Parts: sequence; structure tokens; C-alpha cells
Amino acid sequence: ADDEPGGPAISGVAAENVTETGATIVWETDVLATSQVEYGPTAEYGSTASSGLYATSHRVSVGGLAPRTEYHYRVVSTGMLFSGTSQSADFTFTTLAPPDLAGPVISGVRSENVTASGAIIVWSTDEDADSQVQYGSSTSYGSGTMTEAALTRYHAVALTGLVYGTQYHCRVKSADALGNLSQSADFTFTTIDNMPPVISQARLVDVTTTTATLTWTTDERSDSQAEYGLDIYYGFATPLDTALVTRHSVTITGLSPGTWYNCRGTSRDASGNLAQSADCEFLTPDETAPVIANLIVTGISASEATVRWETDERTSSLVEYGLTANYGSKASEGDSLLLDHSISLSRLSAQTTYHYRVKSTDYWGNWTVSPDATFTTTDVNAPVISGVTATAITDNSATIVWTTDSAAEGIVEYGPRASYGLVSSFDTRLVTGHSIVLSGLEPGTTYHFKVKSRDASGLWAASTDRTFTTGGGPGAGEDGVAAPQISKLSAAEITSSGATIYWSTSRPATSRVEYGLTEEYGAFTAADAGMDTSHYAPLTDLRAGTTYHYRVISRDAAGNETVSADQTFTTGMGRAPLPSLPGWAWTIIGITGAMAVGVMVVKNR
Repeated sequence: ADDEPGGPAISGVAAENVTETGATIVWETDVLATSQVEYGPTAEYGSTASSGLYATSHRVSVGGLAPRTEYHYRVVSTGMLFSGTSQSADFTFTTLAPPDLAGPVISGVRSENVTASGAIIVWSTDEDADSQVQYGSSTSYGSGTMTEAALTRYHAVALTGLVYGTQYHCRVKSADALGNLSQSADFTFTTIDNMPPVISQARLVDVTTTTATLTWTTDERSDSQAEYGLDIYYGFATPLDTALVTRHSVTITGLSPGTWYNCRGTSRDASGNLAQSADCEFLTPDETAPVIANLIVTGISASEATVRWETDERTSSLVEYGLTANYGSKASEGDSLLLDHSISLSRLSAQTTYHYRVKSTDYWGNWTVSPDATFTTTDVNAPVISGVTATAITDNSATIVWTTDSAAEGIVEYGPRASYGLVSSFDTRLVTGHSIVLSGLEPGTTYHFKVKSRDASGLWAASTDRTFTTGGGPGAGEDGVAAPQISKLSAAEITSSGATIYWSTSRPATSRVEYGLTEEYGAFTAADAGMDTSHYAPLTDLRAGTTYHYRVISRDAAGNETVSADQTFTTGMGRAPLPSLPGWAWTIIGITGAMAVGVMVVKNR
């Protein structure tokens, strides 16, 4: 302290009870003295406050200060009887800030990233604060986000679950750390409309020979246009009506009489979303009868046929048919109107000629009938194959021959195994005598084969499996044929229940006979393993008066096998029991293929 001689000693100078507008300055003196404070925003002070009482403990209040301001001060004390004056050094204190009662200042409120179902609301505050958005279809709002408690000056709140194409009102709210709340003014945004209008009740009205009116409705206001053409790809469109309405009516002009058209309505809303109606089909009126073309009959079988034709406009389909040009039977496609017609006829008789004609009627009742025509159903029986034989066998070829009971095409399947695997060329001639040459065969190889024939009705028949062996293999004879050659094949000693089969081979071979009621045989003699060139095999237990098929099989020492062609014989009819007469005896003295000749000898008993 700056003390005059004899002035009081000053100590303990301090500022107490500092507020935003005042403070109390305290100090001590060693003697009774006056109390005065000089203060101001600088060390020049400028203001004073004092207490007229003499004391040793001094307290002087200063007021009217500015908040949040640094003040300089010093104290001055004068002793009693003007014994001297002392002043302290310079001190400072800072007034407090006033209480924060104002909410944050909100600015920059706007919507961003607006979609069909959401948006982000952003804004700023001048101090850290929390975040909340109220929103709804009116200024009453009705919905709000949860308060985001994090304090920030930059705010972004996402709104979800919004309705597309809808205007929303919203306002933002922020409270600072002391709970002072501010809210923005109301503002609006509109979600994106990404949904096209819903079209319903599309239908045609007032169809004339050259015009048609298409009407439809939409669930929101939108423009109007019609697409049209001869198919569902359209290709033409009416002028665009830009008026935004929910009830639409568009007239299509420039149409042709008696023509089928496809059309649809299109509508685009204010957001540019496009909707298209379902396809509508209509026929303009005409008075011209349809034209029938390309009338044919396909798929002819023994009991069915399909009649096909075309018309130059959509018509009904009807076939009249029967055994004469009076017809008598009908078949139709119902009420369907078509350009391509196909009607199946069933329960027909095999190998029968039918008369038929078709009738087509258009939408307006104009009709056309075709001239009378005929078709013939096919046979029901496949051709019967017989006489299957492999002939002209060489080292690398063979000729397969057979006959059919009706004209047919022919083909041979063959190979070294019964699964064949090879196919001859297809003889498409319709003949009864068939001959197909197989070439490129391996020498000394046994081939399996079967023949197949198809008649004009498309019915197939196939033989049983057969075999032949090419020449040039192990054990071949001088003639170069691997398998022994069979000759002199015959059936002899034929009775009502038996017969003996005889044949010869070109070199020693085994003996075996397959026989039965058909070319499938089914019975066979025991194989005779003895090697010989002359062969015979008795057949027993046969049926009387029955034709038997048979073939013989011989295998030489090298294992080369030959199978003969199919042959037949017929057993005898048998005989009635001879009469038993006293003194008479019957003796059979001769048998032929179908008759027994007897001599009656009388013996005296």
C-alpha cells in the first residue's frame, strides 16, 4: 500500500460476492480508518464508493457494473483526526455473466434427400443443443421424432415411413444444456411421387366402321392417350390430351371396316409416372364375307383326322362331314373367333372315304362355305412280315430279303449283337417284296438282324431276331464261306403227330431244329453234337392237321453257325378207329404226307 507517514496499514484486500452487476470489496487496517474504493474498467478507475464509518474491518459494495467485465480497483483509508491516508495497490475482478434464459437461435432449416417415403431435415443453432422434428399433413403436425439428446450446433434428423407424393408440414425444436428451448417456423416439403396412376374400367364404346372410343378412370389426376394397332404391339397412338383428369375418354379414328384392333389407354400423372391399361380388343363392323384359304386335312389315322384352314378375318369354325356330300355330322370350336382354324374329327371308320366342307362366320354374321372335299382314313393292321432270309452272303456283305402282305417301306437293323446298333438305308418304296444289301461287314462274323416295314398308314411291323455269318473267318471252306452251307432241306415221314426233318451241309456240322406254330418257334430238338454232312431230326408229339414252322441250325468245328430260312409242313389229319370185326384184321402198308393207305387181310380165327 502507498501509505502517508502516519497513515493506517492496509491488508487483506479482496473482492467478494461478485455478481454480474456488483461486488463487495473488503480489507483490514491497523487503526480505525475510513473506507473508500476506487474502481473502473481500467487502472484509471473513474468511479468511487465509500463508507463514512471508521473501522478496522472494511466492506464497501460497488454496483451498476456491466456483466462479464473485468474491473480494476484499489482501496483508500484515512485514520482518525487526519492522522494520515493510505491506498492499496491495483486489483481486478470480473463480473459474472447474466443467467442464460434464452433458447438457441435456429437457422438454415431445410429438407434434403427427399424420397417417396422419407426425408432428412437439417438446421443449425448458435449454441450446442439437442434435436427434434415435428411433422404431419397440416400445421397440427401429429407426429414427431424422438429427441436426439446429443448436443450439437449442426442437426440432421431422418423422417421415414412417409407417404409418396404428399406435402408435409414440419418444424424443428432444439434445447440447450440449460433446457432453454427454441423452435422454428413451419415449413413444408413434398415427398416424391414414384407410383403410377391406377387405371380401371377400361372399355370400348361407340365402335363404328372407322372409329372407336376408349374410356377409363385413374385414381389420380393424369393425362390421356390411346395406343392402337393390328396386334398387341400397337404401333399407333392418338394425340396426347395433357389435361389432368381422373375420367378419360379418347376417340380413335381412321380405322378400317371389318378389322380386328388392339388398343390400350395410357395415363401419366403430374410426377411423370406412366400407367397403361390392359389390352382391349375390338372389331370394326363390316358386310364382307370371310375368305377361306389353305384348307387341308392332317393327322389322318384309322379313326381320326384334323381339318385345318385359315380365314382373312376372325371367324367361327365349323366342319360338316359324312360318308356322302350330304354330310350328317358336325364339329366346331364353339364361339371362338379365330384366324387359324383346327378341328379334330374322331370315331371315324378305318379305310373309309369321308366328304367334308368347312363353314366360317365372322363377328357380324357374314359367312362362307368351302367346296366339298374328301379324305380317306387309314388301315388299322400293320403289315405281316414273312420269308425273312439272309442270302448272297460274302466276306463283307449280305442281302436281306423278305415279303409283306401289303405294300410297305423297309429297313434292316443289324449288328454283331442282338442289340444291333447299325441301320441300313431306308427303302421308301411301297412294295411287298423287299431286298436290302448290307455292306461293309466284317469277315467271319456272325451278325444279328431284324427287318422292319411301315405301310402307307404309318403302321410298323418288325421280324424276330435272325443271324447270318459272313465268309472268310476261321474254318472257312474252299468256297470262302465261313459257315457251312445248308441244302436239301425238307420235311418227310409226316404223320398226324410227327415228321422227320432232313438236310445237308457243305462240311461236317452239328444238327438242331427249331419248330413251332409261328416263326417265333418255341420248341427245339436236342442238339446233335456229332459232325456230319447229312442230317436228320425226328419231331414228335405234334398236333394233327396243323401247319408247323421250322428252321435248322448247324455249327461246324470252327464254331461257324448257319441258320436256314423259315420252312413249313402240315401234319396229317389222323384216322378214325378201324372197325373191329370178327375174323378181320387191318394192316397199314403205306403213309404219305396226308393219307394212310391200308390193306385189309382176312384171317380165320
